[in-house]
Amino acid sequence: MLDKRARFKTKPEPVRKIIKNDFFSLREKFSIAFKNFQKRPATSCKFSKGMNCCRVCNMGPCQIMEGFEELKGICGASASTVVSRNFSRMVVSGASAHSEHTRDILLTLAKKIENGFKIKNIENFENWTKVLGIKIDLSEKELLSQMIDRIFKIFSQSQGRVLTADLAPDSLKDKWENYKVFPRGINREIVELFHKTTVGVDQEYKNILKGAIRTALADGWGSSLIASKLRDLMFDLNKPLEIKVNIGLNWIDPEKINISVYETDPSLTEALIKASSDEEIFKLIKKSKAKGINFTNVFNNVSLMGSFIQQEVSLATGLIEAIVIGSTCVSPNLVKLANQYHSLIITTDKRCNLEKATYIEFERTKSLEVAKEILKLAITRFKLRDKSKIRVPEKSFDIKIGFRANNTDINYIKEKIAKKDILGIVFLLGCDTPCLSEPPQIKVAKDLIKNNLLVLVSGCTATSLAMSGLLSLEGLDFAGEGLKKSLEKIEAPPLWYLGACIDVPHIFEFLKQGLPIVAGIPEWMSESMVSVAMYLSCSGIPVVLGSDLPTLGSKKVTDFLSKEMKDLFGGFWLGSKNYDEFVKNIISLFKN
Repeated sequence: MLDKRARFKTKPEPVRKIIKNDFFSLREKFSIAFKNFQKRPATSCKFSKGMNCCRVCNMGPCQIMEGFEELKGICGASASTVVSRNFSRMVVSGASAHSEHTRDILLTLAKKIENGFKIKNIENFENWTKVLGIKIDLSEKELLSQMIDRIFKIFSQSQGRVLTADLAPDSLKDKWENYKVFPRGINREIVELFHKTTVGVDQEYKNILKGAIRTALADGWGSSLIASKLRDLMFDLNKPLEIKVNIGLNWIDPEKINISVYETDPSLTEALIKASSDEEIFKLIKKSKAKGINFTNVFNNVSLMGSFIQQEVSLATGLIEAIVIGSTCVSPNLVKLANQYHSLIITTDKRCNLEKATYIEFERTKSLEVAKEILKLAITRFKLRDKSKIRVPEKSFDIKIGFRANNTDINYIKEKIAKKDILGIVFLLGCDTPCLSEPPQIKVAKDLIKNNLLVLVSGCTATSLAMSGLLSLEGLDFAGEGLKKSLEKIEAPPLWYLGACIDVPHIFEFLKQGLPIVAGIPEWMSESMVSVAMYLSCSGIPVVLGSDLPTLGSKKVTDFLSKEMKDLFGGFWLGSKNYDEFVKNIISLFKN
């Protein structure tokens, strides 16, 4: 049975006819996460759901209820204290994950600089270098080296301000200064928030939430913004490009050794691609009788379009020789599912391991050597395929990625919004979970574009949307007349993919253009989404959830997120009882 809040009031309409062995049918038949969800009780612990269960000391755990003196914590902690602590700890966990991803990208760029890396489009980064205080007339190597040093300082500094946050509009910066939440340093905010939420330290919920705001801003306008800029810089992702998605032919190649890569450190993917051309590896491929190596999930040396569910379903095709994992979101079910096939799960980062997976530590100083070791193992699996277990979807979809405010005709979009041909921009993001038989993102996106809303997407929520075809030009068939005609003229799909969850800050470029934006999170499970939702709302963007707010255990905390934040920053949190209400909430924000 499903949680009532996760139901549609009306039956979801499929985007297209389900074909044999397509992503969604394989998901339902073979995903372990999907089966595990069906086995669980219909209701979860109400105290944990409302964040009013306190576990920060050994006197408890204490279940707290607001308004009942006898149901405060043993130490006297109120519901607002406990809920704000638990909420803030989710923010800091998500922010710390993004900061580690960014650190990996910085180390990769530093290594590239040593090897003579050249910038392709320096003019796109003039504002970037200016805010870091770097003169653009330096030699390219000096410019890049200074940039790395300045960014590392933003991580380590204890005083001052996160320089990249100065890229925000002046009106926003004034609000942050007035409320005393301008972030001082990335590591500083993360460590301080953990300290503030320790037992016996900060007890006042608004002060605790101030720390959560500073930490989230250090993520959104600090580490994640840095990561998104550097990924564009290194891999020239700053322009729309076409790629194939789904798990069908052209994505998987039955005649080749298929290797899926899930990582945030692009040096791992680069090393694997380079090693695949090595003479020793070439001989082993030939000996295996495969016609080469196919890296699924990879474009321009960057891992794209992956989620918990997609990872599981790709194994169910019976054609994946290995899944190679860096430090990123991975499903613990992968090893169990891989054992039902011939596939290997290979982890490469000591921060992100899986029980009973094959572990090969990736070292940048030995990148080619390690990559060859991984490929040798993957090649040995090719001959172990079980033909009776091969199930491949009939087609893949061509989609466009890499949309940015500076590589589209943004004035044209502004004009169409002014004329009401386009109602506004919805930023759809979040996670992909097994909690519904029909992914809610699809119906939600169809309803939004039907109402002439241009939809930008990011993170794992884009996976189901991409595999439904909505990120292709075919998706315009579901758009309202105004949106359809507007986008047909510029040959753009109704949904624009901005990138992974680390790339969410690309939305700020649209924000700075003065465009009306509402963020929508139909599903979420990762703590990183709490940090993202917090920094978006503190940047003036309303955030609508497809469920209730996670802080219902305290009316004070919930009111702060849903009401007081609107007065402070312009953005706020808004919950929904079901996905029909979710869509109505989003549309009403534009119409009101």
